Amino acid sequence: MRFSGRLFRPGDKPQAVNAGRADASGILDINDVANNQPLSFGDIVLCVDSPGTVVVTNVAIRDNQGGLHVDAFAVRPIAGLANAVGDEKQTLASIGNGFDLSRPQSISAVCPPEDELQTWNGGIELAVQVSRPSGDVAGGHGLDITYQAKGLTATYSIPFGILACAATCPTPSGWMPAGAASP
Repeated sequence: MRFSGRLFRPGDKPQAVNAGRADASGILDINDVANNQPLSFGDIVLCVDSPGTVVVTNVAIRDNQGGLHVDAFAVRPIAGLANAVGDEKQTLASIGNGFDLSRPQSISAVCPPEDELQTWNGGIELAVQVSRPSGDVAGGHGLDITYQAKGLTATYSIPFGILACAATCPTPSGWMPAGAASP
């Protein structure tokens, strides 16, 4: 099998599966966030389409509103979502558990065939650390993950709402990605 150098979530091609948070099913909203307080979230399982390696070089908030800033990102092997990073008010460095911000963020786990999706435990978890600089609400409509493979650069987008709020987060339809269900 030839490596085409494409990044996916398990089940993206051609079937669909809930691969943790990154399934466009709603909004990740984190309440009571102080200005510049670090927030980390994961549950984003990624894989490649065939044997080979991609290196994640950047993660950005899509349709950023309010200046939500990506401070760090890292990947690690994960055996099931029960061990995934939830929504933590701390840095990725303090979480540790296999997240090493000092090394290249490489993904080489191959996506499973459709009939193995429910039992597959070979993915790579992406975790992202963000901060809200000021204001009441900051967020966006997903993540744009930039990566390199075979000397080329590409972007993989994952739609889901992300909110970091000074108090209780609102749930207006304007924060929902297209096609997402209300929380």
